[in-house]
Amino acid sequence: MKCTAIPLLLTGLTVGHAFASNALFENRTEDSTSGWTHVTHAFASALMKHEEQVQDLTGYVQAGEIPKDPSTRLVWKAVPIGLNGQEIRLVRPTLTPYFAPFYGAHQFQHWLVSNGHILHEGSADVFRVLRAEHDGMRDIAETACTAITCYTTQFRFNKRSGRYEAASCRASTISSGADAGPCSHSDK
Repeated sequence: MKCTAIPLLLTGLTVGHAFASNALFENRTEDSTSGWTHVTHAFASALMKHEEQVQDLTGYVQAGEIPKDPSTRLVWKAVPIGLNGQEIRLVRPTLTPYFAPFYGAHQFQHWLVSNGHILHEGSADVFRVLRAEHDGMRDIAETACTAITCYTTQFRFNKRSGRYEAASCRASTISSGADAGPCSHSDK
């Protein structure tokens, strides 16, 4: 994560994304979080408890990579998702200081939150808010890449479940950015 990104990965992320032209907001792993608002201590504590149920954080705790007050490493920014005036926040780990538990080799974890409720949680190289809308919320897209292929998944809000659900996925090749068709079940 701290090393320079692979040029081919950057090429794959910048070409061939059908959703990019529809983006109202975009955030990438390496984008600065300077100027974002830190989450409250109570929210950070609740999110850490949630994440402990989803992933094993023991190694990070033992290595001292989780501070006593995790709100110092989690930030938010309002994003243009809610169509009925509700504030929706994109929560993510700070880039500086680096918060290892919520970064992969080149992806960052993120959560969409409204009034303390998680509407979506994901991990991707790129997160986008799209112009399209369903059930009173804008659609979102996440792009996650491997060494060979990028997978862009579009999510739609489902009012009944109160969460975002995957609606479609397209693959593109890193080397050329060419559309490789729909994602198969063995992909992503």
